[in-house]
Amino acid sequence: MARHLFKFMYDIAFINIVTHSDSIHVYVELLRSKKQKRSDERIFILNESYKPELLFDYIKPFMEDTPYFYISLLDTSFEQGALPTCNKHELSKYKDLSTSKYRCIDQKWICYTSAADLEKQIKEHSSYGVDFVFSPFVILKKFFKDKIQERIALYVFIQQDALAVAVFQEGKLLYGDYLDTRADMTLGDEIELGFESNEQKETEDESIDLDEIDLDEDLSLDEELEELDDFSELESLDELNGEDDLESRLDANLESVDKNEEEEEEDLEKAQQATEDFKRFTLIQSSLARYYRDERYESDFIENAYIADSVKVGNDFKRYMQEELFLTPYIRSIEPEYEIAQLAKEELGLL
Repeated sequence: MARHLFKFMYDIAFINIVTHSDSIHVYVELLRSKKQKRSDERIFILNESYKPELLFDYIKPFMEDTPYFYISLLDTSFEQGALPTCNKHELSKYKDLSTSKYRCIDQKWICYTSAADLEKQIKEHSSYGVDFVFSPFVILKKFFKDKIQERIALYVFIQQDALAVAVFQEGKLLYGDYLDTRADMTLGDEIELGFESNEQKETEDESIDLDEIDLDEDLSLDEELEELDDFSELESLDELNGEDDLESRLDANLESVDKNEEEEEEDLEKAQQATEDFKRFTLIQSSLARYYRDERYESDFIENAYIADSVKVGNDFKRYMQEELFLTPYIRSIEPEYEIAQLAKEELGLL
C-alpha cells in the first residue's frame, strides 16, 4: 500500500524509440495520475557524426527525474510476421518458428520475430534497458480497432523501410506478411515501371539544367557595359537609368534561376515519391496474390483497404489501389512513436 501511494509522487515516463535506416525517432510522454503532463520529441539523423551517446544523453534526464520510466521499441526485424493460429501444432504448417520468438494475441493469432534480431535490438539499448518491444501487427490491430471487428478487409502499416500487411475478418487475423521496401525490385517490376520511368525522363528533359545555363550569354553583361561606354554623349542621368535597368534585369534573371531550381527539386521529389509509391503498391499486390493463391489461408474477396500511413504517400498510391486492385482505400496518418507509447500504457493498465 505504501509503495502504491509512493508511486503517485512521481511522474511516469514513457520513452518510445523507432529506428529507421537513416534516422531514430524518439517520443517521450510524461504522465501524472494517468493524465499527460507533457511530451517531447527528437529525431537523430544516422550520419557520420551520430553516436549512441547522443541518444542516451537525450533520454537520461527523463530517467533521472523518476524511478518509473519505461522504454519501448518498435520491432524492426525483417524476419517477422503474423500467423492465423495460436495452436502450436498448427504453426509448423505456416512457418518454422524454431529460431523465432512469438506471442499469442487474443488467443486467435500470433506475431513472431527473429530471436537473434530481437536480441540485437535490445543489446543496442543495453546502457539503459528495454521494457517493451512491439510488433507492427499489434500496432495495426490497435490502430484500426474500430474496423477489424467488421467484415474482411486488407490492413497495411506503411513504414519508411517496410510494410506490415494483414487481412482481418471479425477480429481474427487470416493472413500476415512483412515486406522490406528497401530491397531491389525484380526484373518484372522494372518492366512494369518502364512507362512511368519514361514519363519521368520526359519531365527531366523538359527541366532546366543549371550547369548548362550561361549567365553571360543570357545577360550579355559585358556587351551591355561596352555599349554604355560607346555612348559617351549620354548624360549621366541616362547612364544611371541604364545601370538601374541592368541591375533590374540581373535580379530578375537570378530570381528566375532560383525559381527554376526550386521547381526542379520539387519535380525530383515528386518523381521519387511516385517511384516509392509504385514500389509499395507492387509489394502489396504480390502479397495479396499470395494470400489468394495459398490454400493454407482462408481467403475471400476483399473490397476495402485500411492504410496506416507514416510516410505520407502520394495520390498515385491511392490510385493504384483503386484502379489496379479494385480496392477502396481508407488512409489514416499514423505516428509510430506515439502508438507504441499507447501500447505501453495499455500494458501497464494506464489507459
